[in-house]
Amino acid sequence: MSAIETLDLDFRYGKSFAIRALRMRVEEGDIYGFLGPNGAGKTTTMRLLLGLVAPLRGTIRFFGEDLHRSRLAVLARVGTHLEGHAFYPYLSGRDNLILFARYHGAPERARIDELLETVGLARAARARVRTYSLGMKQRLGLAQALLHRPRLLVLDEPLNGLDPPGVIEVRELLVRLNREEGITVLLSSHRLDEAERICNRIGLIRDGALVREGRLDALLAPPDRQRYRIRTRDDARAQQRLAEAAFVAGVAATDGALAVEVAAEEAHRLARWLVEADLDVLELVPWRPRLEDLFRDGFAARGAGEGG
Repeated sequence: MSAIETLDLDFRYGKSFAIRALRMRVEEGDIYGFLGPNGAGKTTTMRLLLGLVAPLRGTIRFFGEDLHRSRLAVLARVGTHLEGHAFYPYLSGRDNLILFARYHGAPERARIDELLETVGLARAARARVRTYSLGMKQRLGLAQALLHRPRLLVLDEPLNGLDPPGVIEVRELLVRLNREEGITVLLSSHRLDEAERICNRIGLIRDGALVREGRLDALLAPPDRQRYRIRTRDDARAQQRLAEAAFVAGVAATDGALAVEVAAEEAHRLARWLVEADLDVLELVPWRPRLEDLFRDGFAARGAGEGG
């Protein structure tokens, strides 16, 4: 079942569309990375998903239920932490959680203590939040989002502004929650390196439209394609030669070499093609692109494709 599904979602500020015909799907059990540059529409989408703003048109479903028909019942299963989330600075971390727990009914003191331990704040639980680092506030935000035992976490830039130890702590916490407690995670980010480490599925958004979505492993390494890194003594001529080959699906210059994609069954023809063109091959090795490459390629040519 899909934990989140949007159909043809539109939203605009004034006359400018911020979100246009957005179709995204987060499956139960995913850690889904919602990725894009600043201003691409990530935070606006998060606000739409949580019912903080209303779309011009389109449908939002959580676990098969329409958000706008049963908003309270739907969001009762969702934990959220948005960028810029405010706590009461003069209260301790523990007292902040007690206060937020009251919004969900009688606070469970044992649950609060358990969460403080889970997010690594047990020792700082009685310190005032104004003394917390940004990383500690992010972890407190996660504890707050988990208070009511949600099935789904919706997190806006949870790694933003963290130092390297803080990034590692939050990353490991999200993976543990997903694997050990079965919590589905939707996180927005512009941190491609961290998204590649943590996410199993991604959606790339540009100018309010989804340009690519799918399983990260399938998007980076399609089973019917093979990618190679190639260097020759004349890469410009090699690129021209490869672009003429019917069996080559794509060729581009990148990082002092050529990135070449061919159908898996045609890979054996690459070296022969170059040698027959009297090109000296210095390097020809299998190559797996990074998320950064997928991001750049996805923004170079529009067209969302489901990778699994």
